[in-house]
Amino acid sequence: MNEFYEQLNRERENNRWTEWENHRSEITKLVHLATSHLPHQTSAIILGAGNCDDLDLISLIENYDNVALADVDFSAMMDAVRPLEMGMRMKIDLISTDFTKLDEINFYRNLQDLLDKKASAEHIVEFLDYCITQLGEIQILTHYKGTFQVVISSAVYTQLFYMNALQIFAPYVERYKQKEITTIMNGLLELRNVVIQNYNDLLTDLASPHAVIVVWSDVLKVSPDKSFMETVNSFPTDSGKIQFIMNEVKRNGRMEGMFGLQDMQNRFASHGRNFHYWIWPYSSKNHCLTFGISGRIRSLE
Repeated sequence: MNEFYEQLNRERENNRWTEWENHRSEITKLVHLATSHLPHQTSAIILGAGNCDDLDLISLIENYDNVALADVDFSAMMDAVRPLEMGMRMKIDLISTDFTKLDEINFYRNLQDLLDKKASAEHIVEFLDYCITQLGEIQILTHYKGTFQVVISSAVYTQLFYMNALQIFAPYVERYKQKEITTIMNGLLELRNVVIQNYNDLLTDLASPHAVIVVWSDVLKVSPDKSFMETVNSFPTDSGKIQFIMNEVKRNGRMEGMFGLQDMQNRFASHGRNFHYWIWPYSSKNHCLTFGISGRIRSLE
């Protein structure tokens, strides 16, 4: 799986840093708004840091005594922090980990083997159910539990497992009947939801008492011609804008992103929650509507 995410981090346009300036600014504002009430911010962790193209590291790090960056791609994080001044780098810990825990059970290799052998849809679903059980028994980053005052997640939901699994399954689709394809896809969706919920469990576990959690995700691919936001802004009220956006996401959105955000939103205390949206110019051909949320865990209210 490391190769998959390393490839994602390498797929970068030369002008990405410049093109993503507003995206980084929106993220920085989201984080600062969420954490402005904290009396003294000593520790933070950023999961899915990768090559940090979407993060204004200097602005984020200067407020803390220590910051952990976590990602499956350790070399990308190394490249991201290398240009920083020594004093800034001394604040940073780099953590290499697979948030999905799927590598620990050789999921991708085993799935590939089953597809190569044209295993039945029922056999594949049994394997997926077994994986769900195994994942529940694996704990990661346990020595960081309850450590951080601020827990930040980059756009991870749409990169966790599902896209990689679909790429593996795609060449074998023609070997199965439509009903079998539906059975396998439903099994993959169930595993996807569990992986996302497990990831949100991790975010929650990393948070110290009264900590703030900040999460964002791409939720909808939009045209680079700015027509989407022009339509949004044509509505005279905020409620009208939000209703239009939500309808579009329901029809054509990245459901893994929405599932993760909704699951986390349900964990937040009712007081102090924030929601924001903006356009992420991921590439010249692929722009994304992005949702950002923040709050405190309900049990700490």
